[in-house]
Amino acid sequence: PARRIWRALAAIPPVNRDYVLLRSDRRGAPPLVADHLLAQSAGPNSTTDALDWYGPWKLLDALIACAFVDQGCRAALGGTAQQRFMGGWSDGVPVAAALVGDEPNALFPPRADPTGTPAGGNG
Repeated sequence: PARRIWRALAAIPPVNRDYVLLRSDRRGAPPLVADHLLAQSAGPNSTTDALDWYGPWKLLDALIACAFVDQGCRAALGGTAQQRFMGGWSDGVPVAAALVGDEPNALFPPRADPTGTPAGGNG
């Protein structure tokens, strides 16, 4: 699905879009898990962690500020240190940084299945 969405955004200049991959980091407690439940608002029992705060929330806020008032662009785009930063553990060790590429294949090269057909060919 991500490749299909990326292709649909082809009209947006490459300088104005990045492919971002958040990574799990289980160094501390609680572990930071980058899965499909990331940043889900589930009501009063939901929890917010560094991946929520520095991932989708930071990136969305920075993208909005960049688009509307030309601020926060270094945190929103370009693979900068500000964009990749995901916070730090209590002992000062940085949380696993986000990976940023210019397109999905930069982070996830297409794989071939056992029959030799490239995976992800349909998106």
